[in-house]
Amino acid sequence: MKLLSIKHPSTSFQTSASPQINLPLPVRVVLPLVSPWGEASPLVRKGDAVQIGQCIAKSDNLLIPQVRASVSGTVKEIKAWPSHLGKEVLSIIIEVGASEEESTPSSQATDSEDPEIIFQQVSSAGICEVDPHPWPLALRMAAPGLIESALPSPPDPLTKPIETLIVNCMDRQPGVYLRSATLTRHEEEILAGIPFLQKLSSAPRSVLVIAQGQNLSGDFQGKLSALGCELITCPNKYPLGLEPLITQFVTKREVPQPANDTRMIGAAVLDVNALVQVAKSIQTGIPSTELAIQVDAPSVGLRQFVQVCRGLLLEDLIKNLPQLPANPAKVIIGGIFLGHAQFSFQIPITQQFDAVTFQTAGEVNRSSDEPCFNCGYCVRHCPMQLLPNELGKYCEYGKFDDAERNFLFHCIECGVCAYVCPAKRPMVQLLRFGKQELLAMREAS
Repeated sequence: MKLLSIKHPSTSFQTSASPQINLPLPVRVVLPLVSPWGEASPLVRKGDAVQIGQCIAKSDNLLIPQVRASVSGTVKEIKAWPSHLGKEVLSIIIEVGASEEESTPSSQATDSEDPEIIFQQVSSAGICEVDPHPWPLALRMAAPGLIESALPSPPDPLTKPIETLIVNCMDRQPGVYLRSATLTRHEEEILAGIPFLQKLSSAPRSVLVIAQGQNLSGDFQGKLSALGCELITCPNKYPLGLEPLITQFVTKREVPQPANDTRMIGAAVLDVNALVQVAKSIQTGIPSTELAIQVDAPSVGLRQFVQVCRGLLLEDLIKNLPQLPANPAKVIIGGIFLGHAQFSFQIPITQQFDAVTFQTAGEVNRSSDEPCFNCGYCVRHCPMQLLPNELGKYCEYGKFDDAERNFLFHCIECGVCAYVCPAKRPMVQLLRFGKQELLAMREAS
């Protein structure tokens, strides 16, 4: 496993320096109905009144998460809306009601000791994560017996028992400290959520993974040990926080690619932010409708943790943070290593990203159209042991079949190849382009 040491401020400094703020409710929210596993069908129509937490879209397919209203109000439209990946997807637009602040979702008494009820609650909560996964959260974390009762013929990986349950508190990339901040601020929810996951997964081993230098109270560590959960400290190196690498570090087993399915080796990994949402949903009986993101604007020295309702548009985020630069040259959703540059302020904030970065013209790291001169730096540092230089050239010149034969889909898009490239080639963009073209050709055929 190849890891990269990148200098950045300490985690403890970042988590203590940026207190979280809650943004006021916007005029409207936009809730996409598309997930990585398919599209949910709307349960509401234009003009319908909805309450916060209400299920407004679902599918008969258990693989497709439910969509919950993040505000109370009126369904304004159901139409295609641009997403952060550049495609238009079917979305429900809700106009926030005037009495929103007074409305609260109704809760239901639940038996949090029953694994079947935990499975049902997690399934219906509509929780998604930032990292890509082959299965939605509830199926990925559930024991085979629970899955077999819900799916008549479950896919083979989901029939394998979970041997190791991993709660990932390692930050995904340099500069984004949301996971370590969550670990510091939500100890009670984490301790409450771990037993739910242990019952849901029936895993004999559970692990909480933190970065070296992360400070935890002795009381928290003692309670963690009492739950039978190991605490593992990992080197603070990128990209160890990404799922296939952290799984290999903990289990000493390589996650098969390109499936990228930890269930194939008996492991289940959960982002600590998702764990907090699971705990709150089960404890209260109310699906979580908010999410935390990190907002960065280096030119004005801003690094802020912000709590927002799902579906808030970028333009409303900007409106409520007046310290942001007036005319940013570039807006990146998802962090500077793993994120995507945006083309509009009309993009809704969803659970698929955890950070928004605003850059001025002088801060933009511009790529070059220089040809690759085969220095080998990207090969030396690729954590997946690929040949990014060759893959980049294949994708650049439209030789997508050659790229696929050379394991293009094993790439986890960590961005290390672009970071170390002395020619400043847009390596990640080239490889993403190749994947999109191959997937489009498969769909067309």
